[in-house]
Amino acid sequence: MSTATTTSRFARDFRAICGTEHVVEDLSELQHQHILGVDPAVAVTPASADEIVAVLRFANQHGLSVVPAGGFTQQQTGNRPPQVDVLLYTSRLTELEHYDPADLTIGVGAGWTVAQLSARVAADKLFFAGDPSLPERSTVGGLLATGLYGPHRHGYGGSRDYCIGVRFVTGDARKAKGGGRVVKNVAGYDMMKLLIGSQGTLGIITSASFKLFPEPRQTRTFVSEFVSAEEAFAFRNRVLHSPLDPICLELISPEAGGLLATSATWSVLLRAAGSDAVLTRYRAELGAAVSREVDVSSAKGEKPQSSVVPSDSIGTSSAASSTRSRTSSGLSTLGSIGSVTPTNRTWAGLSRLRTEAKTRRRSGSLAN
Repeated sequence: MSTATTTSRFARDFRAICGTEHVVEDLSELQHQHILGVDPAVAVTPASADEIVAVLRFANQHGLSVVPAGGFTQQQTGNRPPQVDVLLYTSRLTELEHYDPADLTIGVGAGWTVAQLSARVAADKLFFAGDPSLPERSTVGGLLATGLYGPHRHGYGGSRDYCIGVRFVTGDARKAKGGGRVVKNVAGYDMMKLLIGSQGTLGIITSASFKLFPEPRQTRTFVSEFVSAEEAFAFRNRVLHSPLDPICLELISPEAGGLLATSATWSVLLRAAGSDAVLTRYRAELGAAVSREVDVSSAKGEKPQSSVVPSDSIGTSSAASSTRSRTSSGLSTLGSIGSVTPTNRTWAGLSRLRTEAKTRRRSGSLAN
């Protein structure tokens, strides 16, 4: 069925379901919402799970393909679809279903962006662990459907670890749910984890519940640079086998550093959270390999402070000291280029690079 035929025959029916202003049939506008060069015939934006049920039921009756979309950040990856009859946006699913700060749980519609969710819980000094590369555009539904994660996965796990429940509409237009609204919920089949990372092929996520975390009292990013991959991996291994428990631990190659506009050497970025005593322990354990320490205060509206840590103020290691002396000429670039610090652009860039690498190994339609 051609795009023109689908538009002329069914746009009126979709307007009856979603409202006139929430159905796009202008082909010139739809060209900008293409999926790998395939223009959708019509774009709809339902406001509820019931409207999604009606859209899918109508699509099934007429043999139409439906592609879900959230913030449209991952639609240009995967296999090229043969056709896209209906592009279904979830951006109007913005209900706050439940929020219990004392129990560290929240449930929101799939159209909430990660940035909106993070800002909402930050007002109560809580923390949402999802950190995709484009939080202002990435939606909760898309985050789960694509299984995206960022550097926070090291300390908090991926979305499968802190998502405690999902509500969704199946391909045959039935509402279903998996998990629940409380952390301890083990009854029945684990449909929730089946939906996470399914790329929208098993159903359309309409809302989800999450486990939250207390906001870290303070954080520091410790930056170490090395002249070879062997030294960087050896340092990484020492960290993994130490008593330290960082919330982020990233190894950056020279090529990745070039893309991030930070450094052309092998780097290890470690972010720690805790009291002054905890951070002091990190300095002692990491030793003289640390070349820069960044105070991550941007979440509180303060300008991040960075400083080079004197070698005599932290633990000593002959190998680390030798490495530091060989790489000191490049230490001042990371964390001091205007507002480009490991606090913001670097971590977001790492999420983007990880997503691109994951995409190269992936096939099938995505649903972010």
